[in-house]
Amino acid sequence: MFHALIGTNLLYSSAAPWLNASERRRLDGFQNRCLRQTWGIPSAYISRVSNKEALRRTQQQPLTTALARQQLLLFGR
Repeated sequence: MFHALIGTNLLYSSAAPWLNASERRRLDGFQNRCLRQTWGIPSAYISRVSNKEALRRTQQQPLTTALARQQLLLFGR
């Protein structure tokens, strides 16, 4: 549900621009905050559940990975 509502809009709006490292980190952080809030996983400081583990539990991949794949398909011709 997260990917259908939020992920697709983020990927569509950021398909063309190239993101630097801090922007990619912020994008993945936003995704993790949304997933944690949606799935009821407390923050990493409280629950000691890493972002990688939160992604695994929710069966998601980082948005930056999907964005890179989409950009390669779009511009890699």
